[in-house]
Amino acid sequence: MDKQNSIKSLQLNTIFADNTDLSNPVWTIQPNINAIEGFKVKNVCIPLTSYNIDTYNNKISIFEKITSNSNTQSNVVTIPIGNYNSLNIGGALTTALNSQGTLNMTCNFSTLSNLLNFNSTTGTFYFQPITNHAYYELGITSGTNLVTSYTAANCLDLSGIKLLNLQTNSLDGTDIVGNNNRIICSIPVEESVNTISTFTDDSGDYIDSNIHSISQISVNLKDQYYRDVVTRNHWSFTLNLKVD
Repeated sequence: MDKQNSIKSLQLNTIFADNTDLSNPVWTIQPNINAIEGFKVKNVCIPLTSYNIDTYNNKISIFEKITSNSNTQSNVVTIPIGNYNSLNIGGALTTALNSQGTLNMTCNFSTLSNLLNFNSTTGTFYFQPITNHAYYELGITSGTNLVTSYTAANCLDLSGIKLLNLQTNSLDGTDIVGNNNRIICSIPVEESVNTISTFTDDSGDYIDSNIHSISQISVNLKDQYYRDVVTRNHWSFTLNLKVD
C-alpha cells in the first residue's frame, strides 16, 4: 500500500493558470516534482457552459451548381455559435445557407424521423468534407452526387458533450488510435447544460508514467470526438502524483 508521504496532490484551477485559455490552461509547478512513478486524476469539477454549436463544430461546406447558368462553386457556411434544439435548428440553417451560399435553400426538421432535410429551388448541391464541421450534430455525410434535395443520413443530435477528456503531454496517458491525444481522464457527462459535471476517483489505482519530472502542466479539454471543448467558465481538477 502506498504511504501517504509518497503522494503529492496538486490542486489545479484555471483561475490561477499562467494563461487565460480555459480550454487549454497551463500551470507552472514550483519547485519541480521529480521521481514520479505514477499519477491519477483524483477529482474534476467543470461547469457545462459550452454551446452545442461552437467554433469547433459550426461549419458546412457545400458544392453548388446553379441551374440557370450551370456555374459551380463551393461555399463554406458558418452556423452562428449558440445552443440549438430541434425547434430552431432548421430556421437557423436556412438563414445561414441563404446568407452565405448562392442557392435558394431551405432546411426542415422532421419530428417523425428525427432527420434534417435540405432542399434547393435554384440548383443542385452536395456536402463536402471540411474541418470544424457540424456533420456529427446534423447527421450529414459528405458525398459527390449533385441533388436538389438531401435527407440527412443520421439523426439530429444536439445533446452536446457526452464525454469530457482531459488530455496532456506533460504526463503519460492513454494513446488514442488515430488521434494525437494522450488522455489522462475521461468523464461521462450525465448532467444537463448549465449545470456542473463532477468526477471523483477514490480507488488506489495509478497510471504508470515514463515522465519522471514535471515543471509545467498543460491540459486540453476534449469532447467525445477529441475536438477541443470551448468552455466559458473556470474549472478545476486535482492531480495526484505517486513519487519515489
